[in-house]
Amino acid sequence: MSAKAFYHKDIPPYTPEIPPELWATIIQEATYAVGGYEPDLMTLELGIRGSSIDKGRFQQWRISLVTKRNIARVNKAWYALVSPFLYEHIILGRSRALKPLLHGMNRSANATDGQINRPIGWWTQRLDVSMRDNPNRNPQVEMDALAGILAHLPNLRILTFSITGHRYRQTLPSNVLHSLVCRDTLKIVHWHTPHFPSISSFSAFLKEYPHLESVNVNEIMNSSIPQIHLNSLNTVHVHGVGFIAGETPTLTSHIWALDLPAVRYATYEVEFSGNDELLVQGFFSAVGPQLKVIQLNQLGRGEAMEVELNLDVTYEEILQHCHALQQVNVLFNSWDTLWLFYPKFPTTVQTLVIRILRGQLSRSDMGLLFNLYFENVKAKNPDLKKVQLYSEMNIRVLQKHPSFQTCLLRMKNIGLSFLDSQGNIMEPEWS
Repeated sequence: MSAKAFYHKDIPPYTPEIPPELWATIIQEATYAVGGYEPDLMTLELGIRGSSIDKGRFQQWRISLVTKRNIARVNKAWYALVSPFLYEHIILGRSRALKPLLHGMNRSANATDGQINRPIGWWTQRLDVSMRDNPNRNPQVEMDALAGILAHLPNLRILTFSITGHRYRQTLPSNVLHSLVCRDTLKIVHWHTPHFPSISSFSAFLKEYPHLESVNVNEIMNSSIPQIHLNSLNTVHVHGVGFIAGETPTLTSHIWALDLPAVRYATYEVEFSGNDELLVQGFFSAVGPQLKVIQLNQLGRGEAMEVELNLDVTYEEILQHCHALQQVNVLFNSWDTLWLFYPKFPTTVQTLVIRILRGQLSRSDMGLLFNLYFENVKAKNPDLKKVQLYSEMNIRVLQKHPSFQTCLLRMKNIGLSFLDSQGNIMEPEWS
């Protein structure tokens, strides 16, 4: 047979039959969004400001969603395989998406038997409510549609609110949280803009959801304390944003007034420490001895003297109360915030993790960072072993400087390992 004849010969491709379960695993791996669905302490997801999802992760999610959509369009068999992954993570960016999504979920729930063919809401693990537009009608209509959507999500694990549309009322209607049907699966509820529920509504919600692992709202009703049991809560968040429509202050307490045996992680807004000394002391005395990791957020633009004072107060509380602490994260707006204060940590701390949001670093600042800050911090904390830069942007900024290799060698000589964003040790090219 000639080569030309062989080329045009109708030979069926060899396609061994693959079990559907294996295809599902292949699709899941092929469309996996880097970072997954879990919030990270060092992203903005745990800050009370900003977006409900980190920009880098959002881009990964968009790419993943396009891949899933393209696979679903191949044929009905492929659609059946990929449809569960299409709805794992839903981001509601505009109010006009609420009604169509609710309609689709209603149809799916009515058309399935609940066992073999699951409704689409059954697969959803994370929902980000991030409406940035203004509703065309009464905002309560949109909130009712949101409540209807939540009623279709029995396996929801993560719920975030980042509503920036100006027409939405400041207080989250009580029917939104009350419509949740994921008591056994819900782990994380975060607010990133001040559209909180009322304190009484939030306290009632906590009573019904004892398996929560992270919430970033502080206030609860005093009268609710005996009925709230959050034995799984492992992360607490201290910030200066309170409820818009709250109760009388004397009738409320902070969430760390509860018995929280599982708390090991905390995020803490440093600028808040100068505003309420009693709150600061109450927080650190209540949960400080349990903490393994604390993240300090300084994202405001206060005067240097005020920031330095707040850092001094915060680090003093950490030194006094956090005797089991292993790692300190700092999330600062700019590099110069770092060398405002050289902290002394508990002797148990071995790792310092740094993320700077505004990444530019001058040549003189490079010298301050490595010749002044790191050396002073190491001198005060001889047990400190590792320094990690969490952000790829921060790493790239440092690598552009000609003195970076010399700085790595200096770090090695003073006994500090310098880690990249993936946790790999960065060795100097020459020693």
